[in-house]
Amino acid sequence: MCTAWTRQLKKLLITVVIATLFLHGCTDNDNSTAGPGHDDATAEVTIFSARSVITMDPARPFAEAVAVAGEKILAVGSMSEVVTAVDGYSYEIDATFEEKVIIPGLIDQHVHPLLAGLTMSMEIIAIEDWVLPHATVKKAVDREDYLNRLAEAVVALEAPEEPLFTWGFHHNFHGKLTRQDLDNISRSRPIIVWHRSVHEFILNSAAMHAFEITPEFYETFSESAKSQSNFDEGHFWAGIPFCTSLCGP
Repeated sequence: MCTAWTRQLKKLLITVVIATLFLHGCTDNDNSTAGPGHDDATAEVTIFSARSVITMDPARPFAEAVAVAGEKILAVGSMSEVVTAVDGYSYEIDATFEEKVIIPGLIDQHVHPLLAGLTMSMEIIAIEDWVLPHATVKKAVDREDYLNRLAEAVVALEAPEEPLFTWGFHHNFHGKLTRQDLDNISRSRPIIVWHRSVHEFILNSAAMHAFEITPEFYETFSESAKSQSNFDEGHFWAGIPFCTSLCGP
């Protein structure tokens, strides 16, 4: 029979897993760009002059002008080079940014807004300070510091069986973490450690019991899934059948 905390935790884990798998699948990029093409001689072109244009091109990291048609960059270079490049276009020179520095638009293909919302609502024990609206969460600098902070977080919970869901652990800073390490902190309270990468979970025995992650269930994994799991250590990677147990009824 599911207790109230089990149902609540399952809802949270379902959201976590769905978000992780959804963002894993967002790999097909639409490379189209709106606006006239550079082969359209009728396009209205604007040449922006600047104190400096940062190109992000190692061969030529700086320029002084950039020509734009709609949402497409047509040319970057010195003013004379850009004017020559847009020969045949109707263009105007815009000096709005003449004393400014122009940089490329930053398009991050790896943003996780849903995951950010989830991690910020958990117990954060990370490798750097997190300045949040309500408090500043100090960093855990090494393994001893991390385990002490984890133990303090467990003690701070009031309900005896309330699970601890924490994010921010990183093995390169905090050392290897296993089910046994978490059991040493608590064998009765479920502890779910969400790796900083958000692609790995480490659970203690109480959490594995709560979600019925048994040896029999583990044996249903494919060989590929088993290679990304360690049942004895309670370590599982997102995207494997382990998620079925978390998302089950």
